[in-house]
Amino acid sequence: MRAEAITRDPLVVQVIEGRATPAASRTVERRFRSATGLSRGAIDQIVRARTAAGLLTAGDSAAAVVAALGYYDEPHLARALRRYVGRTAGRLRRPAGGAIALPSSSRDLVHDLDDAVVVGIGRA
Repeated sequence: MRAEAITRDPLVVQVIEGRATPAASRTVERRFRSATGLSRGAIDQIVRARTAAGLLTAGDSAAAVVAALGYYDEPHLARALRRYVGRTAGRLRRPAGGAIALPSSSRDLVHDLDDAVVVGIGRA
């Protein structure tokens, strides 16, 4: 960071934490993509899939998770879980499915994203 090889965009941190930003939505999207390499929508999908995985691991039914998180139907949930978590709903509900790293709270998730994603490559 001292050599300015990596940077941290405070606007992106505000967006991840859900705080209002003074910038236009196009500016926010451009800076978000520049800092993280992902769109805001992609991050939202990852967060929703991780939340779904946590609910399924806790014992909620797939139908309940679909309704609670706004998935269109169970196949939509299944595709999101396979893509972003790497597990199916059935494997998440089985105790022998193996360990999976899920945040214990939304605050932990914001911290994880802040550490893992918000740091971007600086301009040379």
